[in-house]
Amino acid sequence: MTEYVGASPLPGVRLRAIFAADCRRRLALMRESCAGLDGRPDERSAAVSALAEEAHAIRGGAAVVELRQATETVAALEELLAGAAPDAAAVTHLLDELETALPAADGAPPLGEIVSAAPGAAATLVHVDDDVTCRAVVERLLGMRPHVRLVPVTVAQDADLVVRDEGPALVLLDLHLGSESGWEVLRAIRAEARTRDVPVVVLSADGSDGVDATTRSLITARLQKPFSAEAFFALIDRFAPAP
Repeated sequence: MTEYVGASPLPGVRLRAIFAADCRRRLALMRESCAGLDGRPDERSAAVSALAEEAHAIRGGAAVVELRQATETVAALEELLAGAAPDAAAVTHLLDELETALPAADGAPPLGEIVSAAPGAAATLVHVDDDVTCRAVVERLLGMRPHVRLVPVTVAQDADLVVRDEGPALVLLDLHLGSESGWEVLRAIRAEARTRDVPVVVLSADGSDGVDATTRSLITARLQKPFSAEAFFALIDRFAPAP
C-alpha cells in the first residue's frame, strides 16, 4: 500500500534564486515556442506540447519554494494551454507576468556545489528528477545526513540502469520527467530482479496520476511537493538510517 507523507513549506533565499535562474531559462524557451501558436495545426500542436511541458516543470519548482504569485500565474497558463486554441498574445502576457513574479537569481550556486557527500557514505540515494529546484532542495537537505551518498539522474532512460548499478537504499522519483513518464521508470525498476524490492518514493506536485491501481501499488510512498524537511528526513531515516 502506498503511504502519503504530509507537506509543508520549505522556503529559502538560495533555493528561490536557483528556481528563478532555472525558470528564466525555461521562459526563454517558451517564448521561442510561442511562434508556433500562429502556425499550421501540426506546429500549433507541437508548440502547445512544448509550452505545457515547461509550464508543468515551473509549477513544480514554484510549489517547492512557495512562490504563491508564480504558482497562480503558471496555473493560469496551464489552464490556457489546455483550451481549444490558446492565443499567442495571451500566452505571452502570462509569461511576462510570470517573469515579473520571479525573485532575483543573483547568488544562485551551481547545483553540484550546494553540498557534497562525506567520504565513506554508508547509503546511496538515487534521485530521478529533471527539476533543478527540487534537486537543489534534496542536495541541501542531505547536507544534514552526511552518511547518504546522492546520485542524481535527470534523464528517464538512464534511471533504471543507474538504480540497478548503484543498488540504492532509496529512490526518489519524479513523475514528470520532461516528455517522459516516471511511471515507466517505476515499471522498469520493478521488472528487474535486482531492483524490484528497492524502496521507491514518488515526488509529485499534485495528486493526479492517471494510472491504474496496480501501477500505483508499485510505489513505496508518495512525497507531495512542497514537502517539509521533517517529512523528508522521516523517509531518509527510515530507509537509509545512519550506521
